[in-house]
Amino acid sequence: MNLYLNSIYKFFKNIFKYSKYLFTPVAISFIVYYAWQSRNLLESRIHAIDHGFLIYSICFWICLHFISPLFTVLSLKSIKIDLRYKNAWLIHTTRLPAKYIPGGIWHSFARAYDYHSHKINKNNIVIYLVYENVMTALITLGLGGGILLLFTDLAEKLYWLYSI
Repeated sequence: MNLYLNSIYKFFKNIFKYSKYLFTPVAISFIVYYAWQSRNLLESRIHAIDHGFLIYSICFWICLHFISPLFTVLSLKSIKIDLRYKNAWLIHTTRLPAKYIPGGIWHSFARAYDYHSHKINKNNIVIYLVYENVMTALITLGLGGGILLLFTDLAEKLYWLYSI
């Protein structure tokens, strides 16, 4: 029985080892496919955008890719795991295309595999990923709720508060 489980483990280990090379091409394929499917909509949006706001948004988006690895390093440090910022940044950025594969879990899945390759055990990876997702939801709800309360009139605020 142990030999059987060992052979299954080796089989899946090889699949995961080589599947990481598929994430980026598959993700880019999905991006290209959906961009092509939406080409008319994209063209109309490109003509209607405020270029200054677009540049500001792109700069903000780029900055977030430097903050995310910092969050990773600090979160892992809180559970006594040392991962260098450079490694966290490389893991985050090289796995970004996987974020756009339908299903929504592939960026986390690919990063988890990379964290494991940096000798972080599976239990700590799961703890970190759960923490990351909970914090993402809380920050999103907090910021979104705060912005909603700031920029809506009193009737809309009461409606949203009542609906909660």
